[in-house]
Amino acid sequence: PPMAGAPAGASPVTSTQRHSTQSKLPTAASSTGPSAMASTAASAASSSPPPFMPPSRPWRSVLLLLPVLGAPLTAAAARTWSRNKDWSSSDAITRATAVACPNSAKAQLSLGTMHLQHGDTRSARAAFRAALRIYPEYSDALYWLGRLGLTDGRSAQAERLLNASLELNAAHPEANLFLALCAARRGDDATALTLLARAHGLAPHNAEIARDYGAMLVRTHQAGRALPVLRRAVAMLTELHELGGRSAHSRAALASAEVKLAAALLKSNEHARCTASARKAEKLEPSIAAVVAPLRQLCERAKREQLDTSNVHIDVGL
Repeated sequence: PPMAGAPAGASPVTSTQRHSTQSKLPTAASSTGPSAMASTAASAASSSPPPFMPPSRPWRSVLLLLPVLGAPLTAAAARTWSRNKDWSSSDAITRATAVACPNSAKAQLSLGTMHLQHGDTRSARAAFRAALRIYPEYSDALYWLGRLGLTDGRSAQAERLLNASLELNAAHPEANLFLALCAARRGDDATALTLLARAHGLAPHNAEIARDYGAMLVRTHQAGRALPVLRRAVAMLTELHELGGRSAHSRAALASAEVKLAAALLKSNEHARCTASARKAEKLEPSIAAVVAPLRQLCERAKREQLDTSNVHIDVGL
């Protein structure tokens, strides 16, 4: 519609035309004079500026979330610190696992073996019994209880437990080994040899099983078969002794193997090597020197006098 106050017959002016006319005012003002420029400046001053829009600040939302997240983050940090204390050593992990998983037979078994490593047989036995209460057919728990019984001198009870373990798992190498030790203690060398041969077949790389199997071969007058088995046992135990930091346990195991190898060498008429193995055993474990000395002296004498010692009776202990 026509603008109010517009002269009759004048054509209407659209907003686009008005903006176009305003954009050309400076040019018109420069051509028409100072009065037009003043009018333009007054019009510009009277128009209101656009409202101020602050820049976007996304960090404000993070600041608002910090009070909300603070408590959970603090709790998580406290739990992490507590777990780091639990995981500070293998013993701490074993104890924490047994507490966290009271119905786990495996966790109780691990707890028992940990107690054994520290010489606490009473706590170890309690943990193994707890494992059996959770899982009555746990072959490993029966084995450990049988092994403890043999260590404590209760051979009959040990045999029952070890036999029960093997009924559940006939392929348990250590259960076969310790049942063989029970048989050897009551003088049944034939049964002991059968069990040791089975254990050695199941775990040929177990150095202590190889050592005791070789010793039983010597004890049953099979020194020729015993020699390669005992030499391999000595080699494996030497490596374990070197890699394991020369611990007292590895030293004693190696000294025992050297004594058994010396016995096999004596019965094979290898007297110089017999003497060398006996001396190694004495050097490794001076506490057994008094026991090893007669064997070494016999080897030395046989070498000097060129004696046949193949039929010499030697009571090789396991």
